Amino acid sequence: MDFRETDEETRFRLELRKWLASVPHRRQGSADDSDTVAMRFTAGRRWHSALAEGGWLGLDWPTEYGGRGLDGAYQIILNEELDAIDAPQLATWVGVELVAPTLLRWGSPAQRERHLPPILAGTEVWCQGFSEPDAGSDLAAVQTTATRTETGFVLTGHKQWTSWAQFAQYALVLARTGEESARHRALTCFIVPLSAPGVRVTPIPMLYGDAEECDVHLDSVHVPADAVVGEVDQGWQVVMTSLSLARGAATLARIRTLGSLYRHFATETLAARTAHDVLPQPLALTGARLEALRFLAYRKIGEMVEDGEPGPIASTEKLLWARFSTQLAELALDSAGLLGVTEAGPWGGSTGWRRHLYRSFANEIEGGTNEIQRTIIARHVLGLPC
Repeated sequence: MDFRETDEETRFRLELRKWLASVPHRRQGSADDSDTVAMRFTAGRRWHSALAEGGWLGLDWPTEYGGRGLDGAYQIILNEELDAIDAPQLATWVGVELVAPTLLRWGSPAQRERHLPPILAGTEVWCQGFSEPDAGSDLAAVQTTATRTETGFVLTGHKQWTSWAQFAQYALVLARTGEESARHRALTCFIVPLSAPGVRVTPIPMLYGDAEECDVHLDSVHVPADAVVGEVDQGWQVVMTSLSLARGAATLARIRTLGSLYRHFATETLAARTAHDVLPQPLALTGARLEALRFLAYRKIGEMVEDGEPGPIASTEKLLWARFSTQLAELALDSAGLLGVTEAGPWGGSTGWRRHLYRSFANEIEGGTNEIQRTIIARHVLGLPC
């Protein structure tokens, strides 16, 4: 990927920078312990609305759905400028970064026309119902069933660890439409309104205090035939697209969060040293790893510009950023000693780095566990016989 900006890209950056300077925002990590999950979600949704009204979301979407038809280089510029002002994350990222591109790839024209504009505007919030109590990392073992009827399908099952479901209106749900022995060859993706009769959403309190994950119970939920995304029994391809995006373009925002965390840590560390001290080696190495991770993401964006898919490199990046997330929190806590456990720190008031450490454990599981990523890398990147 050529990192030299064209004149058009430079104009885009300057226009974006000017706009960002004129819009008030809540700095990433400024929430405290008194903020509820709903308050944080509302703040993130408000930021979504501002970006959407300014025309800064859906940069690579087709213009007929409200996008700007730009390539991945502009998404990189957007993330760099958002990073420079410590902008908050989108609360609606599942819809914008995962569901919408999946619908662009696999959805029917009617599905795209119905759902993409409100996703872009932030008026329609989505979640994804993939994992189950007995089918987390092994999605081919999904047990939620979809039984065909004269008018559509009836879904019955239990989805778990569904992010932001308590705020969502729709879910992209993976269900079994054939025998269990068929594994991934008998799965189908559906659009399910969470207001439909038989749907029950229960938030799950997490170790770090939030309840951003949910149980979603589907008790004989009827959906019409046109709720199928892609083709019946071809849901594996649909869900693999979504997961590749979770390990792909969406990680630019995750790296932005890690960069903000690193700056907090570096500022605290350097403030305690004199002007004659050298940069602490762990701090310097951590910063170097972050930059390497950032350019790995840029390489992946370059691949997506060429063929539309992030490819196997996305698994490498997902594994590395998940591990980096945990390592950064561990380093910060180790550096602070007992104060890291007992005193206030960045990112969440009195919970400080402990909050981030607890959340980082989930990073190493969601979107495909570290073990799954290592297997993908071994098979499809290194060509090992495993």
